[in-house]
Amino acid sequence: MLHYTITPRPNAHQWHIIFTFHHSENATQSIKLANWVAGSYMIRDFAKHIINIQATCNGSPVPLTQISKNEWQTPAQSGDYQIEYTVYANDLSVRASLLDNERGFIDGACLFLYLPERRDEACEVQFNDLPEGWRIETTLRQPENQKNHFQAAHYAELTDCPFELGAHIETLHFTAHGIPHRIALSGHYPDFDRQRLLADCQKICEHALAMFLANEAPFSEYLFLLHLGDNIYGGLEHSNSTALHADRKALPPRNMAQPTADYTTLLGLISHEYFHAWNVKTIKPAEFVPYNLDQETYTEQLWAYEGITSYYDDLMLARSQVISPEAYLNLLAQTITRVHRNAGRKQQTLAQSSFAAW
Repeated sequence: MLHYTITPRPNAHQWHIIFTFHHSENATQSIKLANWVAGSYMIRDFAKHIINIQATCNGSPVPLTQISKNEWQTPAQSGDYQIEYTVYANDLSVRASLLDNERGFIDGACLFLYLPERRDEACEVQFNDLPEGWRIETTLRQPENQKNHFQAAHYAELTDCPFELGAHIETLHFTAHGIPHRIALSGHYPDFDRQRLLADCQKICEHALAMFLANEAPFSEYLFLLHLGDNIYGGLEHSNSTALHADRKALPPRNMAQPTADYTTLLGLISHEYFHAWNVKTIKPAEFVPYNLDQETYTEQLWAYEGITSYYDDLMLARSQVISPEAYLNLLAQTITRVHRNAGRKQQTLAQSSFAAW
């Protein structure tokens, strides 16, 4: 099993990590960090945030040779290795890592080193010395009676289950077709109508589950990690969770008669990322099986996985009756207007645009 011990240093915006594994051969071992994160098709060069890195084998220091921007190599020596490294984390994004005195967020691709030929091996993560009162939200399995300890079946699962950490995480619960869902809110936000948010999310999720056959859902639980702030927006899909950013004004106020524009935008984002659990996380291009996070993975099909999802996100709001038919038609008209104002549609086909996304 591969083991990661993570210690936060909030004042410095740093995660300190010890990556432990046994190497049984008297041969060099390659160690890598991903260059991009699934769902965000751009090279991010996450290794540039590694401040320092060093290695020991059987308790003694050994050289670690960097052979590319995101790859290191051990000496030809067997034994128990510890790779100790520090990552700077100050990126307020759904596809990176952040740590400050209020919260932490981790997308695993940007933090966890991996062994290329051992990506199918089980992993475990242990958080040490969390600030007082902090807790963790994620969908990774947590062994019984082991606080802040999590397990993944393999590297793909490890990097597909983001972490939200902090002392002020509010978690709301609902079920959709018998499947437990939760919304973990972080950040600073005003009082809002929690029952309205839960009811609307339940309607959206139940509609999507029914559309794709609820008894064949690709997950047994689902987590929305929703961070609220000023003038932020975005989302990134995962197999059984999503990381979301939204403006604090997007939460539904109490006694709201009709959904506000900001709240409708938030519901559309929730709908969009939830739909991705099927479209691109389950149904995906052959080029993404498995994901190669080391380099660009070209496909001409991104238009289908993003475009069809974008079509259904607002449509599901209408079909689940969280917005009126008139409100949906207004959203559709706005989308059509944006498309027709974009001259790029006359220069590239959808397939060409997908291929050039990198």
